[in-house]
Amino acid sequence: MFIYGIQLKMIPYSPIEYVPFHVIPLPEYAGFGYDCIEDDYKVIRWVTFSNASDYDTEWDYTPLYEIYSLRSKSWRKVKIDSTLSLEYHRSGQLYLDGMCHWLSFKTHYSGEYLVSYNGPYLVSFDMSNEEYYTTLVPLEIPSDIPSESFAFSSMKRYLFPLNGSVALVANYNRTRNIYIYILVEIGKKETWNKLFILGPLPYSARPFGAGSMGNILFETINEQEDSELFWFDISTHKITKIGLKKDFSRFFIVIYRKSILQIEEINN
Repeated sequence: MFIYGIQLKMIPYSPIEYVPFHVIPLPEYAGFGYDCIEDDYKVIRWVTFSNASDYDTEWDYTPLYEIYSLRSKSWRKVKIDSTLSLEYHRSGQLYLDGMCHWLSFKTHYSGEYLVSYNGPYLVSFDMSNEEYYTTLVPLEIPSDIPSESFAFSSMKRYLFPLNGSVALVANYNRTRNIYIYILVEIGKKETWNKLFILGPLPYSARPFGAGSMGNILFETINEQEDSELFWFDISTHKITKIGLKKDFSRFFIVIYRKSILQIEEINN
């Protein structure tokens, strides 16, 4: 389900979820956004399949993308290269100016098993004409990491809207430097503009999101105590502690344009 405005809409099951008993569909949501031409809200997801038993079958385990239309109240397959997986649990997904963006790897499966991948890529999907574009993501090896011990799998990446552009924030696991890039043009090589390197910071840090005033929210990663939250202002390069601590539960930042309730009503 998803919420827009003050209405709650339940998304029905997709036809691909009605599968034989031994097949498990594993959907990962790639994006949610607005189609301004059809005045429609759409949900995109990438679906893989797993075999729940040793049952012999000729079932096609090839992953696929599908899209849900609020206007038609139905699911259908969408033409996105099914080898473009989701880099889930890291990036979050981004909707900006009629396009959904997510980070992806090109994957190759043998049956239900992943055998190889390359990338990463930024996938940009136009919600109106339903065309997609891929942009290679920069892979900068941190200067404080020996190249022979560098592992791309330990590079964490996050997508944020920043001053009207797609921003990529990256850092290597447990290091104290953070790289911030801005996307110049979708689908072009060498199209990322590196704004700057933030660091070295006193602690390892993880970004949560960007505010509307051109600042980025981070949390410090300190295993000895609760993490702290701070803002980084990209125009002044100033770091400001918020004065709040959090435990290691899930935490999100949400930006809204207009509140339909007074703060007192929300608190009540």
